[in-house]
Amino acid sequence: MSLPIGEVARRSGLSPEVRARVEAARAALDELDAALHEKERALAEARAQLRSWREELDSGEPWPDTPIG
Repeated sequence: MSLPIGEVARRSGLSPEVRARVEAARAALDELDAALHEKERALAEARAQLRSWREELDSGEPWPDTPIG
């Protein structure tokens, strides 16, 4: 049987220090999750731009005049 961290902490009577560490770990995981969502959003945006460029090339449209380098 698997219990959530909070339930284990409640049942085992963990010290306030340990509970604080668990809460800090939970907050850090929330921050990592938010950062991951932001990176996923940026990747999706970049992939959409790549698809758009490929569609332009496939349709025979000339590449935009953009200086290189």
